[in-house]
Amino acid sequence: MTAVVLLPAESASPGRVSTKRELDCAGFGDGTVKGLSETDKRFLCAVRGYDPPYDSGVAGWDEVSDQDIMAQGHHLCALATRHGGDIGARAVQKAPQASLAYALAPLCPAVARAQQAEADRRQAESDAYVAKKERACAAHPRHRPKIGPVRQRRATLWTDFWTIDGWEDGYEGDPPDLVEDLVGSGRGALAIWAADEGGHACVTVESYTRRPPLETGGWEEVVEVGYESPTGSLEMQGIDGPVTVRGPGSYRVRVHLRGRKLVYQVAYPPDGAVELLVQVFPGKAKKPVVYR
Repeated sequence: MTAVVLLPAESASPGRVSTKRELDCAGFGDGTVKGLSETDKRFLCAVRGYDPPYDSGVAGWDEVSDQDIMAQGHHLCALATRHGGDIGARAVQKAPQASLAYALAPLCPAVARAQQAEADRRQAESDAYVAKKERACAAHPRHRPKIGPVRQRRATLWTDFWTIDGWEDGYEGDPPDLVEDLVGSGRGALAIWAADEGGHACVTVESYTRRPPLETGGWEEVVEVGYESPTGSLEMQGIDGPVTVRGPGSYRVRVHLRGRKLVYQVAYPPDGAVELLVQVFPGKAKKPVVYR
């Protein structure tokens, strides 16, 4: 078995350290190096830092020959295979060539399978987490507007830094300052508080061609600001299509919020605790108005 797995390495020239071009890493090069399989080349590219995500390579192996790296890689692969492809296994981590473990997947099918299985598990866990939040948002009653909007869209929106943002092409940049820590606007940019640093909110966005009647009942906070649309194509992350429906010009954005107090009161608020109603309509007024 040892002679079989080391055969590709033995066919490489002793002492040779192949270049990125010779190995044809990431499809850039001529692939002229002989005696190495495609998996061997991918492994060497990773070890030498010629291929993302191993751009810096594996420390200490940059001047080691192709042949020696392959021999050590196959040895480590055999060891990892005996442990179900787990490069975190104690025996693998204690091996002299353990530093190669994080570049091993291209060379070692058992490691590749184990890493794919772990990636699938994490993805399934993430999907279940998101679905749970989305079910909580879907359980909220749909907003019944007093006049018919051109569009009404509901979504569970996520944030890493407190706000959900909207941008028009060419106006991406720093989010604007918030009025009453709820909504802020700049030319071509919009920001709305949605969660305490990281989290989700249940959001309804309504687009109108005229000003909708004011609604404050049942909402903890209601703030309205002016918004200047240079292109008429303001889009909010997670919401399909533009929320401005009258083309370029002046708009008002009215934001209704409930659930912020609960988010600040408990470490782990219930799913769907934050609800937002965002209404966008034409209007020339510039000053913000705090209704509640």
